[in-house]
Amino acid sequence: ECSFAAKPATVTALLGPSGAGKSSLLDVLAGRRTTGKMSAASVVCVDGLSTTATERRRLSRYAPQDALLPPSLTAAEHLEFHGRLRLPQSWSDARKTRSAMREARRLGLTLANDFDATKVLLSRASGGQRRRITLATERVAKTRLFFCDEPTTGLDAATALLACRRLRRVSRRGVTVVDVLHQPRPEIFFDLDVVVLVVKGRVAFVGSPKQAARQFIGGPTTSLTATINPADAMLDAVTTTTSAPPRQQHRHRRRFDVDGNSQRS
Repeated sequence: ECSFAAKPATVTALLGPSGAGKSSLLDVLAGRRTTGKMSAASVVCVDGLSTTATERRRLSRYAPQDALLPPSLTAAEHLEFHGRLRLPQSWSDARKTRSAMREARRLGLTLANDFDATKVLLSRASGGQRRRITLATERVAKTRLFFCDEPTTGLDAATALLACRRLRRVSRRGVTVVDVLHQPRPEIFFDLDVVVLVVKGRVAFVGSPKQAARQFIGGPTTSLTATINPADAMLDAVTTTTSAPPRQQHRHRRRFDVDGNSQRS
């Protein structure tokens, strides 16, 4: 079995075929899953220190695939509510509101992007806008760890690319972003920092997008020269050889290190 590390200011994507265990692994990392089959030797570390599920929930925020948004509120009212709920009590209401709306702007929820967060009701927001509102809601608390379950599901190619680039911008502020992606287009794939291929609950590959492209399609190493989507090639490789063990699979203790270095034992 294999371990991997997700470091600060990076975006790590979990890829794999349907039913591979991507969302389950994300739930374990985020501390949302406390039952099920998980080896007693498994450990999830933050800054190199072993953590409990409760500690990881406190240190992180999790954007679910299908979030329930109140239809009668505007995006601004929704974010203001979460700002007052989650930000320090010592802050004034005005400061909390400014902080929440700053996250909205970073995720493209502004009038300049054809969406006025102060006027449009959530019931009338598009799929892409709702996804960005969900991401902004969980970013209000400004934690160092941010988990996203399929942030591009249900979005068209252009909107999915925009959402992923907004997440990349969030990561560059020192945030560790770990998300689940389902067959991302080449432009999204090569924007990632680390790709983790999950097959049947095990990690089969860990590396950069360029390393993945070289291993699974023999190059090229940029989205501009790619004639084959490396993400598709990775999934083809593991779904057409289900009887064979995943590539780059090693047997040792499971260790998932967030904001630190990966270690084996």
